[in-house]
Order: sequence, then C-alpha cells, then structure tokens
Amino acid sequence: MCRKYIKCLLFLLLCFFPMIARAECDQQRLTDLSRIASNVKLSSNYNGEAFIITMSNLTSDLYTVDIYGDSFYGGEDKQFEFYSDSVAFNIYSNDPNCPGLLLTSKTITLPTFNIYSENAECEKYPDFKYCNKWGNYAITDEQFESALNSYKSMINSKVTSGDDNYFLFQYVLTTVKDNVVLLFVVIIIIIILFVYLIFRKKRKKFGGKYEV
Repeated sequence: MCRKYIKCLLFLLLCFFPMIARAECDQQRLTDLSRIASNVKLSSNYNGEAFIITMSNLTSDLYTVDIYGDSFYGGEDKQFEFYSDSVAFNIYSNDPNCPGLLLTSKTITLPTFNIYSENAECEKYPDFKYCNKWGNYAITDEQFESALNSYKSMINSKVTSGDDNYFLFQYVLTTVKDNVVLLFVVIIIIIILFVYLIFRKKRKKFGGKYEV
C-alpha cells in the first residue's frame, strides 16, 4: 500500500514538474523579452542584383525564423538576401526559462521589380513610365505596347516641332549670309541717320549754332 502511494506521489511530481519549471518564466521576464524583441530593426540596401536585409539588435535572448522556416539565433547582426515583395520575420524567445515563445513579428516591404523595364524599347525610352525599374504595374503586354506607342508618338511630335524651329532659324541665318552686303549698308545708313538726328537736336538747343 505504501509503495502504491509513493508511486502516485512520484507520478504527480512528474506531471507537475514542467509546470514548476515553467513558472520561472514570469510576467516580468516576458515583458522584458517583449521589450528586447521590439528593439529589433530591419533595414535594406540594394546591391545591384538583390536587396540585402540587415537585422540588428537581435540579442542572445532571441532567435528569428524567416519565411522559409529557417532559424537564426541572436548575438550579432544578421543579413538576408531577397528580391522584392514584403518579407516577414517571427521573433521568438531564446531564454531557457521561456523557450520558443513568439514575442513579435517584423516586416519590411521591398520595392517590386518591374519586368517591363527589361524590354528592349526601354533602352531607347528610359523616361517612359512603365520603363521604371521598380513599380508594381498591373498591366498586360498589350497595354504596355499601346502606352509605349502613344508615348513614342508624343516624343516624335515634339521632335518634329523642334525641327521646324531649327529649319526656321537656319533659313534666317542663310538669308542674312546671302545679303550681308545689303545688311551692312542698311546698318551704316541707320547709324548716319542717328548721328544726324543727334547733331540736329544739339543745333536747335544752341540757337542754330553748333557747339561741342
């Protein structure tokens, strides 16, 4: 009978042991861990091929799990390579008294790569709005071609207008060159007439007698 009670007591202790061990993860410790997790920062930098996401402030009390399910433990900054879209990381407790508790999630949104920017026409028309390297353009190939043709027509129209002004300038310049002698004579006549008018005005001022 005594052995039976001892076995029951041992069984109860084994059942309650995880709860007793877990009791060390009190509310104050959870609050501290949550505060530490909230300090984790995400930043991104484009290296010409992909975005390098840097996670900082991931202390040894924490670990993170990325969207692929891979775990990374704290202690130093972590770097991840992604190409676009939103990227999320779950931050968990690495405290032995509070193991595996989800504390927070961190998300960073990356620019979306525009596949139309690789179109050959974008090399000729880099300022076309759908040729931007980054942008989430929900358009079809037909809509892209239609918008591009409209843009090309507008550009060609401006170029034609500019050519008309250029030809007008060239015409005026050619006319002047072909009549340079006549233009010179006209300028001389204007100068003589201008001097005569000044001379006449001064004579009237001094009663018909010119004085310098």
